[in-house]
Amino acid sequence: GMIKNGHRENWVSGASFITPAGYWHSHHNESGEDAHVLPIQDAGLHTYLRTLDILYSHPSHDKTPYISQRP
Repeated sequence: GMIKNGHRENWVSGASFITPAGYWHSHHNESGEDAHVLPIQDAGLHTYLRTLDILYSHPSHDKTPYISQRP
């Protein structure tokens, strides 16, 4: 990816954040101390709610895009 108008956020103990869907991001520990990160992703929720405009192709030989029915 490419960083454009990058923003740096310095972490503090107990901090949390939300990265909007589709945003490139990275984490770096420059302190020399151990750091623990617990990532929680909502990709499954976005897929279920169809909020990312993803089109799935049918597993058959024709290449017609389709969106499967919700369970």
